[in-house]
Amino acid sequence: MLPFDRDFLNHVHDSCFFFGNSAVDTSQQVLIGRPYGGTAILFKKEFSGCIKVVETFDDRLTAVKLDSNIGPILLVCPVSCSSLANCA
Repeated sequence: MLPFDRDFLNHVHDSCFFFGNSAVDTSQQVLIGRPYGGTAILFKKEFSGCIKVVETFDDRLTAVKLDSNIGPILLVCPVSCSSLANCA
């Protein structure tokens, strides 16, 4: 998904928010990356006070920290590749 396409995830359901990353670099005239790739974590709006985005410095990962009654929980969504060559 392109960076400007991410907002459509906010419209998946009225009760959900999301955090996500695009796998496409739009800083040049030629698009570089995986136009059908990216990662996202959707969650119910009622949990928004308990969830904080974790900066991964990698467009192939989305991570959030969920503060729960048993302690913090790290949720990570990595890009899933069919082979190592596709992940390079």
